Amino acid sequence: MTTETQTKVDDASKEAASQEKDPNQVVLLGSISYNNETEYMEWLSKMDVSQAIFVLVASANYAQAKGLLNLAESELISSAIRSIKNGSTEASVDITEEDKK
Repeated sequence: MTTETQTKVDDASKEAASQEKDPNQVVLLGSISYNNETEYMEWLSKMDVSQAIFVLVASANYAQAKGLLNLAESELISSAIRSIKNGSTEASVDITEEDKK
């Protein structure tokens, strides 16, 4: 069995196990769960910066686990997450006039 196939089997097993605990529970990005639409919408409306960062990190981890990112994309996201976690405010992006068009 290839690593990719094993990962898909493991992911399916985890999702099935989480649904066995509570069949009404929805799990997003492998780590964010809610029981109904009202609960989800309330959480969204009250999301703070810490929770937003958690969602971004969880989505990056989820995409990486699914093999959806190439090496350069993984490094870019990893660097951005480290920068946020370290409280870096010096991160900047050089935008040329060509890029603005």
